[in-house]
Amino acid sequence: MQISYALVRFECYGGSKRPLYLIAIVALVLTAFGGLISLVNWRNAKGQGDDFDGNITRSRFMAVLGMLSSGMFFVVIVAQGLATLVLHPCLL
Repeated sequence: MQISYALVRFECYGGSKRPLYLIAIVALVLTAFGGLISLVNWRNAKGQGDDFDGNITRSRFMAVLGMLSSGMFFVVIVAQGLATLVLHPCLL
């Protein structure tokens, strides 16, 4: 979003809003990819054997935390991207 804020000055004075849309889409894809990696790690840790030293429990916890934070950031990026769709760049 910092890149979007840096581009607002150029977009306000006659530029296209496409770079702002592109930045939001790239951020959404990266966030979804991070959540997908967490999901894969959670499923891999689920299928492992006994947990004597707590490593599997820790891995599953970190994977769930990654999925939850990815979901939260996805919602925040969508909310900030909606402002780009609705508002004129000079108002941002």
